[in-house]
Amino acid sequence: MDRIVGDVMHRGVLTCRPTLSIQDVAHQMTTRDVSALVVVDSDESLLGLVSRTDLVGAQIRENQGEGMVKFTVKEIMVTNIVSVSPNDTIEHASKLMINHKIHRVVVTEEHGGKQRPIGILSITDLVREMARKKD
Repeated sequence: MDRIVGDVMHRGVLTCRPTLSIQDVAHQMTTRDVSALVVVDSDESLLGLVSRTDLVGAQIRENQGEGMVKFTVKEIMVTNIVSVSPNDTIEHASKLMINHKIHRVVVTEEHGGKQRPIGILSITDLVREMARKKD
């Protein structure tokens, strides 16, 4: 039987609000030692994802504008999020990551018609799962 996302994913999600500054997000990522945060609204529904790469790109754009522009998460986050259910197979999630050339998918469950993030499945998790199968 194929393993499912819920067996391998990181439960719980580190989140931020879309109004946060990129400097505050950079601080959160550094202190929490993560490479991305899930962006949620006041109902904890999924809005987007902001990664270290998004932050560096925004910093370059700010510097080119000689500091005149100060970006918030809302302005730099990725909104076309690839998400999976905890009941999806690992193979399905793996194919999504490869096809979309991404390093992580957000694991969501539907609550009241909205998608709420409950975990993250990363490429690192998939490699760890491959190593586990060897044992």
